[in-house]
Amino acid sequence: MLHSGIVTAEQFVFGNGPGALILVASGSATTYGRQPGSSCWRKVPATQSLDSIGLPFPDPPHMNVAKPERTTTGWLLPATGDGGAYTFAVDGTTLRLRSITVRERGAPTVVEQVSVLRRAPPLDTPSPRC
Repeated sequence: MLHSGIVTAEQFVFGNGPGALILVASGSATTYGRQPGSSCWRKVPATQSLDSIGLPFPDPPHMNVAKPERTTTGWLLPATGDGGAYTFAVDGTTLRLRSITVRERGAPTVVEQVSVLRRAPPLDTPSPRC
């Protein structure tokens, strides 16, 4: 969730359906996780925490942005930061962000689709806690 360009809450779902691992962080930036099949939430170790709360979006540390590249539908904005390379796809008509491609060393390439929502979706509430 963003407020004036600052990340205020975050939720990641790894997997699908009842077999999904869910991580949630908001406010205090403490991350809680619910394991597949579990009904309670546990605080996750710092190495697994969602660490974007309170940071401007996009938030890779030490980001360096290169010259935008024109495409038939907009622009590609290449960037590098701690952990890897990023490409931001920007719509040429609306100037809104469409996607973020993340290439981290030693990890598969991830493409994050971006869309504008009329209202923020509800995030899972980490309750009850284990």
